[in-house]
Amino acid sequence: MATVRTFARSIAGGEVTPEFYGRIDDAKYQTGLAKCLNFITLPHGPAHNRAGLAFVREVQDSARKTRLVPFSYSTTQTMVLEFGHQYVRFHTDGATLMNGSVPYEVATPYVEADLFDLHFVQSADVLTIVHPNYIPRELRRLAALNWQITTIAFASKLSPPTGVSATATAGSTPGTPSTQTYVVSSVGPNGLDESTYSAVATCSNNLFDDNAFNTISWTAATGATRYYVYKLSNGLYGYIGQTQGTSFKDENIAADVSVTPPEINDPFLGAGNYPAAVSYFEQRRCFGGTERAPQTLWMTRSGTESNLNYSIPTRDDDSIQFRVAAREANTIRHFVPLQELVLLTSSAEWRVTSINSDAITPTSLSVKPQSYVGANNVQPVIVNNNLIFAASRGGHVRELGYSGQAGGY
Repeated sequence: MATVRTFARSIAGGEVTPEFYGRIDDAKYQTGLAKCLNFITLPHGPAHNRAGLAFVREVQDSARKTRLVPFSYSTTQTMVLEFGHQYVRFHTDGATLMNGSVPYEVATPYVEADLFDLHFVQSADVLTIVHPNYIPRELRRLAALNWQITTIAFASKLSPPTGVSATATAGSTPGTPSTQTYVVSSVGPNGLDESTYSAVATCSNNLFDDNAFNTISWTAATGATRYYVYKLSNGLYGYIGQTQGTSFKDENIAADVSVTPPEINDPFLGAGNYPAAVSYFEQRRCFGGTERAPQTLWMTRSGTESNLNYSIPTRDDDSIQFRVAAREANTIRHFVPLQELVLLTSSAEWRVTSINSDAITPTSLSVKPQSYVGANNVQPVIVNNNLIFAASRGGHVRELGYSGQAGGY
């Protein structure tokens, strides 16, 4: 029997499954390989050797599992972080960051069994780390040999002013006085971070009289660049003004109850409330996938990274809390920022948009399903403008990209 040989013009198909060996009629078979080891196939036909690896240093304990995590500050400052059992080491430029004669290490709470379920997102020198069994933390690079890992405080970093008092100055023709109640909040640089409000200060005066006014005074708060003053009106504290000093004069200013002081909100307190997914989108840091609220996402106040406070009534820059309404309760496993924010759950893919095509706000957020594949816990990657993720079942790798014809992903 004559032997028939086929001239392979291309091996761009890469390695194919043995289940495909009988499909000699298929064009993919003609470009496929039964085995492709240590080679990378190129789209125009040939293959080249896989790049090699260089030995830098043995991990702290080779008997335990270790995870390598990229840390890229810029194109000129890149590192590999070695996460092991309750420690992290740092490697860059083909060497290990040393503290004298020993590798520089930072202690962490993460045990070996949980390393590969940690999820990360980086912003400049800060790496956010989440896991459903641990309080969310940040790994910060403060200097070459000064890395710190700290828990995240989900509130304003500013303290409200103390010693707030209100002093009444009567008018020239005093009438019947009434009680006025005030609170003051601290505001950080650029007005992005606002503390909770201070203790209440009250005084009695008739501000409708000529030359009558109230003076609200307080002690300066550390880190504050200015202060917002609010007055009680119909059960709400409404904004009446701001100052860079430590006193404010109220000459019967009408309270604007559409602008109220922030309310404290920290949903990540206690076991079962720790998020499993994290990312950034539209100047907000996003969290989700807790055990007790698996389909709820939280987004910080606009322009902040850890402030989850909100106001009554709601303002556009307030923090966002939204529960994805679906037929099944499926945990949010990943946030991926593309042109829109993509949510990957255990059984479906969703996109987060604004119903009016502007920036996402607490009143404009909309979540729409895109497909029903589901993702596993392996953190996805972005290649060009497409999303690559591992499917929750079947061992497949899936690609998610925007389709103009379908009007979605």
